[in-house]
Amino acid sequence: MVKISTLFLFLLTFCVVGNAQSGNSLKFDGVNDRVDLGTGLINFTNGNGYTVEGWFKTPTVSDPDGAETILYIGDGTRAYLVAQIDRNAAQGTLGRLRVSYRSNGVNGVELTTANNQDDDMWHHMAIVFTPTAFVSGTVTLYLDGNQVASQAGQPVIQPTNGAPDYRFGVLGTSNRPYGGILDEWRFWEDARTINASTFDADLTPTDANNATANGLVAHYKFDQGTAEGDNSGSTDLINGVGTNGTLVNFTLMGASSNFVTPAAPLPVELSHFGGKFHNGSVVFDWQTTLELNNAGFEVEASVDGRTWETLGFVQGAGTTETVQDYSFTDRQPVEGTNYYRLKQIDLDGLFQYFDAITVYADFGEVKEGIHAFPNPATQGTVQLQIDNPNNERVQITLFDATGKLLQETVANESLEQLKLPNAGMYHVMVRIGNEVYHQKVVAN
Repeated sequence: MVKISTLFLFLLTFCVVGNAQSGNSLKFDGVNDRVDLGTGLINFTNGNGYTVEGWFKTPTVSDPDGAETILYIGDGTRAYLVAQIDRNAAQGTLGRLRVSYRSNGVNGVELTTANNQDDDMWHHMAIVFTPTAFVSGTVTLYLDGNQVASQAGQPVIQPTNGAPDYRFGVLGTSNRPYGGILDEWRFWEDARTINASTFDADLTPTDANNATANGLVAHYKFDQGTAEGDNSGSTDLINGVGTNGTLVNFTLMGASSNFVTPAAPLPVELSHFGGKFHNGSVVFDWQTTLELNNAGFEVEASVDGRTWETLGFVQGAGTTETVQDYSFTDRQPVEGTNYYRLKQIDLDGLFQYFDAITVYADFGEVKEGIHAFPNPATQGTVQLQIDNPNNERVQITLFDATGKLLQETVANESLEQLKLPNAGMYHVMVRIGNEVYHQKVVAN
């Protein structure tokens, strides 16, 4: 599946440009696979809080009477932050995501979701500590962009035995192994609040607005190796902004205990985008098969494929797995090649672009009723020759490049003069009886 997803929202000002791209994920065997990330990734007493967030995909079959560990932060004897999928049938917690938070590794709280997160579907979790004082704050758990649990008045994590270890896939060094897939995990020395963080499954960690200055201390993309191929020579999990993690016990061959596809989903899956010229306008449509926190689409046009202007906005469907159909009409295309592209915007304002399409506009017969000269106009004045052999009522409407109405007159002569207020592109619409004609004019 093509990636494009934005489930959990943060106020970062980076943008993603271009098509969503495919990538790999890492599949754990549920026996002893783990990734050692090192120690001391986060300075818990930095005063800004911290955030840990990423994607997981857990099958419904695995250890039925225990728990599987996605993330472990601890020092061997004490666990400070642990994310697990519960497997306790007797307690009725099959498939529940549980986050254990213990500031001193002994006493703390548990934040949980509903059951059935082991549905073999991609989910995004985020654990956020928001300080309310220097040594205490609120721990919040988000699942798929929604706050599901929160505990206030919790002390900040204060390791007692030196910098704690960070691991994916096991509790401690070998207990409660994970039997699912992970993708795109990030660690921050900052408390990302709802509508203040966007996760994009194809983010480049070296982008200007995604650097350590914004609190990002680790970013594991998992986009390495050959999916289900021979990766047995690999020893590292690449960290885009710091020291790499170490792959431990992975066979790195075949469809398990290895890098695999598909990767985590992205915010909008576009299945179609096309357009055609008809009656002086360009009508185009597009279709989506999945939307996650999609505010909508800006429709942009260009005459050269380099400089773009916004034509309008079409509201999205938010979050849906139902096919959605959209359409838009450009009533002022230029004669010749017109370029169009969609700018998909998330609910927090972050965006991505889809590939541009081209539509050729041949006005031909549409413009036989009028002729503008000189065009381009050199003195801010253009003459409009009107072919009106039946002496029908003629109405002339002038728009600027944004579609704003500038002038509307009724013509009495076959030759009319139009004043163009500034340099730029204009659109003239002439109605002769029941016929409508269009003409682009330019003032230099």
